[in-house]
Amino acid sequence: MERCDTCAHWTDRPGWEQSKDGLKRCDAVKEKWVVEDRVAEAVRLNRYESDTTEEAYDKATAAILAEARAVVVDGSQYMAALLTRPDFGCVLWKQR
Repeated sequence: MERCDTCAHWTDRPGWEQSKDGLKRCDAVKEKWVVEDRVAEAVRLNRYESDTTEEAYDKATAAILAEARAVVVDGSQYMAALLTRPDFGCVLWKQR
């Protein structure tokens, strides 16, 4: 499996969050609420056929979260990030 230290998504943490712990942020994994923001547009554009609006939201939410493959959550919904070490492996890996 490809590792974070060779991945284009693996980036330095913001200056206020810098540390010498060897962890960097994975930009491929987004906050859940950011990913879910795409649901309303998908429903509006009728991307997922359904009989009711509720069913459309359920289908769109399931499909969009499946496409994301992974999300991060924080109780405040202010900021969340996946921090990894260089030797962490991931299916979202992308060549630098």
